[in-house]
Amino acid sequence: MKKIFLLFFVSALFAGCATEISLEDAIEEIAWDISASLEEDSEKTIVVSYFIEDGQISTLSDHINNGLTSKLVEMLTWNELPHKVVSRQALNQLMEEMEFQMSALTDESSQKELGKQLGADLMVTGHITQLEDEDLYRLNVQLIEIETAVVRGGYIYDIWSD
Repeated sequence: MKKIFLLFFVSALFAGCATEISLEDAIEEIAWDISASLEEDSEKTIVVSYFIEDGQISTLSDHINNGLTSKLVEMLTWNELPHKVVSRQALNQLMEEMEFQMSALTDESSQKELGKQLGADLMVTGHITQLEDEDLYRLNVQLIEIETAVVRGGYIYDIWSD
């Protein structure tokens, strides 16, 4: 119970803060938020998919994917939640087997099909948009139920490029 209270306290604290943060801080906050949103769920399998920028897989996608996967596993383990996270290697291997082209991943239905093939219940994906200030980007992340396409959570952060 202590862990749940701490999780909600930290999430509430961050929710009230300014949204212009570093990418690393955004990744950690997103992992906290997703973990908190899964408190009441039975065991789910989660895949962290690619992040799109200007209609293509972003150059930041690998960094976000790997960081968010690791942080999410850390948060789920720390909170003793039963959920599993599919590894990035499994995602890449399936893409090769299915002969997915990277350009196909910009299509939401292709990403959902990939999630189904991985046996995932939930997918974390998103978009990156450069804002007017060249050093500022908006990271828009969604937690989506693969079977129904229902968006379970949305997280928006303005991040400074390093």
